[in-house]
Amino acid sequence: MVKFPFLIDFFKITFPPILPFNPLSQMKIGLLNRDDDDKDKNNRPRNFIEWVNKELQLEIFIHKDLIQKLCAIVAWKLNEILTTNILRGSERLEDRLSLPENMWMVLRLLGNEVVGNLSEYIIYESHKGEKRIRDRKVVSALDLEKLYHYARFLGSEKVMVDPLMFFDVAKELLARVVGGQIEPTPRHVGDTDYNTIIHELVFMVMEAVLQHKYDHESAEQATDLFIDVIKSEQVTTGAKFIILNSFTNNQRGRGSQIHFDLNQAFDWMLKDSGKGQEIRDAVKYVFGEYDGRYLSGKDVVYEKEENFFYLFYQGWSGNTEEESEEICKIRAAAMRELEKYPQAVKLYWNSYSIDKERKWKSYEDVKESDVWRSTKKNSELYMKLSDLVEITEKLQLQNKDDEIRAKLDLWKKCVDDSQYIEDAKLQAETDNLPLKAVLIKREIIV
Repeated sequence: MVKFPFLIDFFKITFPPILPFNPLSQMKIGLLNRDDDDKDKNNRPRNFIEWVNKELQLEIFIHKDLIQKLCAIVAWKLNEILTTNILRGSERLEDRLSLPENMWMVLRLLGNEVVGNLSEYIIYESHKGEKRIRDRKVVSALDLEKLYHYARFLGSEKVMVDPLMFFDVAKELLARVVGGQIEPTPRHVGDTDYNTIIHELVFMVMEAVLQHKYDHESAEQATDLFIDVIKSEQVTTGAKFIILNSFTNNQRGRGSQIHFDLNQAFDWMLKDSGKGQEIRDAVKYVFGEYDGRYLSGKDVVYEKEENFFYLFYQGWSGNTEEESEEICKIRAAAMRELEKYPQAVKLYWNSYSIDKERKWKSYEDVKESDVWRSTKKNSELYMKLSDLVEITEKLQLQNKDDEIRAKLDLWKKCVDDSQYIEDAKLQAETDNLPLKAVLIKREIIV
């Protein structure tokens, strides 16, 4: 402000001084009320700098961005006063820039990233409270979208976070899932709000557990929450596989930091939390639930699960014996009431290619022209090509979709092709082992 003393005059004009005897409820801010003072709408400033020029009868030519950002700091502080309804004096230690989080905020405001995280920072300040007394109501009062963005803020911005704050957010995310505020989108194999929230819950649990050296309580509570999630009947089996795969699959990630952190967090929960056996029992429960719902049971996967391909693959042991009981059960679950869901049938056809010119006539043509096809493994894990052809013809989908018709005409010829039969043999990919195979390898399940 020393460099731009005229801004003090600007603040004096646009809102009255905040004096100790001034009730906050009576304050009038020129920024909010200037419409009342400017009846000539055509003469209204078009931007912030024009507004400063108009009030002070100046002409600012340089440092426009810096001036605007300095004013943003003052506006942010004023907003904090108004929203908390507390007049915080300069003598308060919490206001001093020697605190890293306060300096972080000022530097953010002077940088180019203000808009993206200001609201999350205000939530963070309210949640953090004082002297490690957290206000959990702040988190529970957030709508789902704000809760999601706040979770990402805590996990990525590296502000000074009480580890139990991660637990608060994880617990609230689970409450939203269990309470039905966020529901799965059956048969949706791409990103959904549901699996996005599940992934964010994973990261919050991970962050809390990784702080076990500094805050054992947060790590213990996060471990309990991990067990609660994977044993909850309100959470889809596919979501539980996402959670377990994120934490336990040490065959993936190719050395990335996030996968290293997830594996470290799980190893602590399994070996050092004192709840290793509870975790093993919970993991077994998940696979027993999967079998009871879909393999040995009669539940229809297309009614409840989002990415059913992911579900079937991650629940596979990796045993490639063609007619094993496990493979037969997976295929039976995939066929169960499939005729009611023609869109799901079309999704199965995504594993089978067709050229735009429709010149391919045989599997040999596919092999010669489609490099992608050679990397598409285990399409028949869920459903044999012959069964896909049969259900497609039964539903007459070829009469409703030109691409399906072209694929059906081509791949129907490939069913008995010796080279296709050889290429279609199941194989557990070493760089992408199924979750169940990893857990067996790690002796977490038998």
